[in-house]
Order: sequence, then structure tokens, then C-alpha cells
Amino acid sequence: MNRIRIHVLPTNRGRITPVPRSQEPLSCAFTHRPCSHPRLEGQEFCIKHILEDKNAPFKQCSYISTKNG
Repeated sequence: MNRIRIHVLPTNRGRITPVPRSQEPLSCAFTHRPCSHPRLEGQEFCIKHILEDKNAPFKQCSYISTKNG
């Protein structure tokens, strides 16, 4: 007589449970005055103050406009 094997899958079906993210993003780390803008992902500063971060992969543009000096 043949035996039938039944495999029971775990409840998560082999998927990794995602870590829940916090609902409120961290605020910008700008120190000269309070800034309530959210930080850029993986950075300490918001888009407005990102050039203050010396470790950020961005730098000031050297373009000078004739209209604003």
C-alpha cells in the first residue's frame, strides 16, 4: 500500500515578516532653528538643509545667475 505524505506549510508561508515603520518620520537635524520637515531617507537633514550635512552625497552648485548675483 502506498503512503501519502502531506506537507503542512507554516502560517507565514516562508515569507519574512516586514518590520513596521514608525508613522511619524524623524525631523530635520538643523540646529540654527527648529525645522519640522521630515529627514531624507538615510540622511539627518531635510531637502532644504541637506547641504549642511558634510557626509551627504550632495554639494552646492557653482552656477551663478545674472539676475540674482
